[in-house]
Amino acid sequence: MQHARRPTLIKIGLMGCVLVALLVMSWLSPATPAPSLAAGFTPSAPPTSPPQPTATPEKEKEKEKEKPKPCPPSTIRGTVIDLCYGEPARGVKVSINGAVVTTDSFGTYSITGLPPGEYHVTVLVDPAWQPSSETVYLGCDQTAIVDLTFNSCLPAPAPSVTETAPLIPVTGAARSDQVSAGLVAMAGLALVLLGMVLWAGGRRPR
Repeated sequence: MQHARRPTLIKIGLMGCVLVALLVMSWLSPATPAPSLAAGFTPSAPPTSPPQPTATPEKEKEKEKEKPKPCPPSTIRGTVIDLCYGEPARGVKVSINGAVVTTDSFGTYSITGLPPGEYHVTVLVDPAWQPSSETVYLGCDQTAIVDLTFNSCLPAPAPSVTETAPLIPVTGAARSDQVSAGLVAMAGLALVLLGMVLWAGGRRPR
């Protein structure tokens, strides 16, 4: 009986040693707290795509500069002076690249809504009054002052007399040609008269 109980006691002793060793190891190892969620905290889902960089004010200004801006129209205005009286001329027509405007009671004119370009401005009066003209170039949103003058006291030029060709040629060659033609006519007339005389004489009774 004693020999049969000895293996059983050895096994129980070994198991007891293993349990003691496990207890000692668990007591010596540092305890790691289990992860826990804070109250009211919900984990966010991972982003599916990287966040896009936001445009800075400098970049927005550069984009605005790159965009073509509309060009505001320009204006031409001025005063027309009659140098004969030294006063503004009212009711006078002014041409701006073919567009005609009329001066008001103060002798001023204006035309608006003009795109950029070159413009020729002149007074539409008698050319004998020496009307002035001017060429200006307009950009965007500009106002050009073009004052014009003319002198209504200047007389109109006298009409030129057209020279008529002389009826009688003045060159010697032409005169000789005319004389020779007259001689030929006179000789022909003489021959005709001579023929008539001879014909009449031939018909007389003998």
